[in-house]
Amino acid sequence: MSADTFTSCWFGYVRKSVAEIETLAFEILDGKVFGTWDLPADKHPQLVFLALVGIDPLQAAEIQRLEVTHCYNYLPASGPRDIEGLPVFLDHFWLDKRDAELVQVRVDQLAAARKNRGAT
Repeated sequence: MSADTFTSCWFGYVRKSVAEIETLAFEILDGKVFGTWDLPADKHPQLVFLALVGIDPLQAAEIQRLEVTHCYNYLPASGPRDIEGLPVFLDHFWLDKRDAELVQVRVDQLAAARKNRGAT
């Protein structure tokens, strides 16, 4: 097991590689990904990511301990209907705090580069 892999009997999180961070940042910027960061403040993640409803308290504690802060999925994976205008997913991918910060930094950098390129 590598130093970047965290597992338990309930939950495991594998850190994203640099290439995965880069790809995810591009996909977010291109509007291909919906994540908990896209939710309106008054909506719970369980409304969109239905698998979160089935998480038991032990799993929730492990997720919190590992500082998993976001989940996301690709829009084509959403169900055929929406709820209150939001996509619905039966499964999802996770991001821990570190990876979420890296993705956000890269999204910001790519957005700035696109904006600068469009201004010239």
